[in-house]
Amino acid sequence: MSKYDENEFVDAEIVDEDGALVLVDEPVRPPLVDHNTVLFPGQDLPTATDGPKYSERDLYVSNETAATCRTRTRPTPAR
Repeated sequence: MSKYDENEFVDAEIVDEDGALVLVDEPVRPPLVDHNTVLFPGQDLPTATDGPKYSERDLYVSNETAATCRTRTRPTPAR
């Protein structure tokens, strides 16, 4: 174990066995785990990259559905 001077600055880079810099494509995503997570033996921790991918179609209703919702929605009476 080494003791460092409080003013000492350590600068380092990750290199492979040949001394070449190791490139990292993207940072590792944090695991998505909460009190409801159940993992079976051998299952990896889920991350954001494992989650669902949404498209525009997933986020919006059709014009027909929107029109139906507008006609069936009653305004809240004022008090």
